[in-house]
Amino acid sequence: GRLPLRAPGWRARGMAPPREEESERKHLKVFAGGLPATARQDEVGNHFARYGHIVSCSVVHPKEDDAKKAPYAFVTYRFA
Repeated sequence: GRLPLRAPGWRARGMAPPREEESERKHLKVFAGGLPATARQDEVGNHFARYGHIVSCSVVHPKEDDAKKAPYAFVTYRFA
């Protein structure tokens, strides 16, 4: 599961942030928005691979009735 990076209000009380799970520290998930309507998963993955080792890439296209919205993607990198 996903954990928030910070618990709400932790700084205000002077508390340390919660510890991340081991699995959370091995990966970094990046959001890429405003992609062209023709964006494909392999193209997006190949583009972002120049910045590091990609574990997964998923492109989400808007529903047909949402023509105004652009596709977006989540790219997950493995930390070295």
